[in-house]
Amino acid sequence: MFKKFSILLAILMVLGLVVAGCGGNDAGEADQSDNQSSGEPAEDTAWVPEKPIEFVVPYSAGGGSDTNARALAKVLTQNDLVPVDIMVVNKPGGSGAVGDAYIASKKGSEYTIATWVNGQQTAAVANNADVGLNEVTPLSILAIDSYAYMVSADSPYDTMEEFVAAAKENPGTLTVGGSAKGSEDHMSKALVDRGFDIDTKYVAFDGGGEVIAAILGGHVNAGLANPNEMLGQLEAGKVKVLGVLSEERMGGPLAEVPTMKELGADDTIFHQFRGYAVPPETPQEVIDWWADTLKKASETEDWKNNYIAPNSLTPMYLTPDETYDFMHESLDSQVSLLRDLGFID
Repeated sequence: MFKKFSILLAILMVLGLVVAGCGGNDAGEADQSDNQSSGEPAEDTAWVPEKPIEFVVPYSAGGGSDTNARALAKVLTQNDLVPVDIMVVNKPGGSGAVGDAYIASKKGSEYTIATWVNGQQTAAVANNADVGLNEVTPLSILAIDSYAYMVSADSPYDTMEEFVAAAKENPGTLTVGGSAKGSEDHMSKALVDRGFDIDTKYVAFDGGGEVIAAILGGHVNAGLANPNEMLGQLEAGKVKVLGVLSEERMGGPLAEVPTMKELGADDTIFHQFRGYAVPPETPQEVIDWWADTLKKASETEDWKNNYIAPNSLTPMYLTPDETYDFMHESLDSQVSLLRDLGFID
């Protein structure tokens, strides 16, 4: 494990390591023979794309991964970092399994890239999916995201304390929406339940956009989403954010929203990485080109000012080697968290 992101991992508590009792797990251990890629990105590579690139999002439109992919595609094209068109393709279903299987099926492709987040790899374990982290090639991570716990604007609950009180009066009745069984949203919901000693019912959707729609439509009592998924609805006065699962208060429109830790749930902290993967057996020269290109994208003012800052994200850049280690460390720790929360045996 590389020191620079080991430290970041500890500081941000990306893996939920604040949860007592989380140990190692061999279910997420890597078979490094096929999918590990090179380290530092090459400044000049022989390969350059000559036809459109397919950018796969394994979740529905409007969610965090979809927003991330479209923002990155825009930065890459408008800053002349990619000489061809980039087509963002949503393939939702099966808690990410449909899109993940599609990515794996593009074995050796030079023109396929995909978003990859914690939930894809943990949901694969929780749901016994055929495709998980070991069936793709980790490429890079460009940001760390957090979570907000929200209700609709017309909800009777104006504070987390009121929501918690109602949940304790009606155990197992209040519903909380999120993306996919075993996902980051699901783990965050379970951490909130445990932190406040409440029992709520989880309702899974195929992406953050569907979660927001369910909250606005009154189909669930509350929901979890990344800031980039819900800030527009917050600014329009359509949702209320009761608390955030970050270590410290977030900036911008969420500056006045308390953390769950402030509200009394000390161990309720959770973060998500925003990463990317390519199909298995992607040629090394293609991986090198993407590593160099994504590093350049992460350094543009366009990316920093129009995606990172407005969405309250923490910027970072990891090479393919660093990303490989980071994602596998994350999987090991989060599978332990899944066990600790009782999601898997």
